[in-house]
Amino acid sequence: MKKCIALLSAIALVFVLCSCNSGNNKDSENQNAGKIENSVAVESMGNNNFALVYDDQPFYTTRSAMMVSSGEGYYFFVQDQLFYYDINSKTCVLVCGKPDCEHKNYALENEDNQCNAFIPSDIFYYEKGFSYYDGDLYLLGKNSKDKYAVSIYRISPDGSEREEVCKIFSISDQNDIGEFAVHRGYAFCSLRTSESTAALYRVNLSNFNADIICEADGMASEFNRIAGSGNYIYFSKLCSEDDTYEKWIGKICRADIESGKVEEICDNLGSFAVIEESVYFLNFKNLDFVYVCDTASKEVTELIKAPDASNMLLTDGKYLYLYYDSENSDTVNIVSTDGKIIDKIKVPNFYLIQGGGTDFLFVETVEYGLQAFDKSKIGTGVYDADTVYSIKEDKFVLNQ
Repeated sequence: MKKCIALLSAIALVFVLCSCNSGNNKDSENQNAGKIENSVAVESMGNNNFALVYDDQPFYTTRSAMMVSSGEGYYFFVQDQLFYYDINSKTCVLVCGKPDCEHKNYALENEDNQCNAFIPSDIFYYEKGFSYYDGDLYLLGKNSKDKYAVSIYRISPDGSEREEVCKIFSISDQNDIGEFAVHRGYAFCSLRTSESTAALYRVNLSNFNADIICEADGMASEFNRIAGSGNYIYFSKLCSEDDTYEKWIGKICRADIESGKVEEICDNLGSFAVIEESVYFLNFKNLDFVYVCDTASKEVTELIKAPDASNMLLTDGKYLYLYYDSENSDTVNIVSTDGKIIDKIKVPNFYLIQGGGTDFLFVETVEYGLQAFDKSKIGTGVYDADTVYSIKEDKFVLNQ
C-alpha cells in the first residue's frame, strides 16, 4: 500500500466526474453525493454464521487499506476522505451531501463549511481499521479532551454526524496502536503497552465497558491480524525470541467474545483467514503450502501447494484468495476450502487486494487505480473489471 499512497500523495486531488450524462451540473452533483441508501438486513456471504452488518468483515490484505460493506455498497478511505462505491449503480462518490461543497481534504477555518467526507487521519485513526456496524461506521480516534487518550468514534453513513462514544486507553505513541475491529456488539483493539508487553482490549458497545482479554509478554510483543468469525475473535500473537529480533515466535489464537476466554489454535508467523471452524494459513517458515487447522481438534494439515508461489492469503467467507506479493505479480488464485483451484484472475499491474465480500473483489493496481471484479463470474475464467477510481494524467478520477 505504501507505493499506492505515495503515488496518490503526489497527485493533486482533482475529481473529474465520469458520467454518461454529460449535462449534470455542479449543483446536481453535490446534491447526489453522499445520498446513500443503506440496508441493515442480515445477509449470508458464503458463511452460514455471518451476519453482514453485525459481524467483522476481515476480507482484506491489510486493515490500513480495507473496504467494508453496508449491503448496498462499500466504504473506503483515501487521503483523509471517505468514499462510497454503490454496487448497484457501480458508481463511486464522496460521502458528502452538502450543497455547493468543494470537498476539500484539509481543515477549513469555518468548520460549518467543512466537507462531510473529510476524515483527518491525525484525529481519526482509520488506518488501524474501521467497521460498519448496525448502520454506522466505527473507528478509533484522538480523545477530544486528552491528546494522549484514544476513543471510539461513531460516524453516520452520510458522514454528517460524528460522535465520540467512549475513551479506551492512553498512549504515548500512535504507532503503539495495532488493529481495530467491531464484531457482534464488541469492539476489539490491540495495543503495544511497552517494548515487551501488549494487550488486547474488548469494549462492550451496549454499555461501553472496556477490559483486557489477553496480554502478551516477550520482546517486541504484539497482537495483529484481528478477525471476527462466529462467536470468536481470532488474532496473531507475536514476539521475538531475543533482542536480536532475528527469530520470531507466532501463535494464532482466538477469544470467546462473550466470556473472553482465550485459546491457542496453532503456531504460525504468516497471514491467516477463518472460514467457519477452520483456520487457513501460510507459514513464513515454509511457504510451499497452504495449511488448514481444525479449531476443535487443533490438527494441522496441508491443504494445497501454494499456487504461483503465493505468500498472501485472504478470504471472503467462502473462497480463499492467494497471490504473490510482488511488483511482477498479475494473478489472483481462487481456491475452495477443499483445496481446489476454482479460477484465476489476471490483473495487469496488480498491487493489493483491498477486500470485498462474495459480490465483488476489489483490487488496487499500480497504474490504473481500484478495480472491482464481479464474483458471480468465478469459474468462468472471464472477468470485466469495473473501475471504482482511476488515475489519469495526474488526476484522481471517480467513476461517478
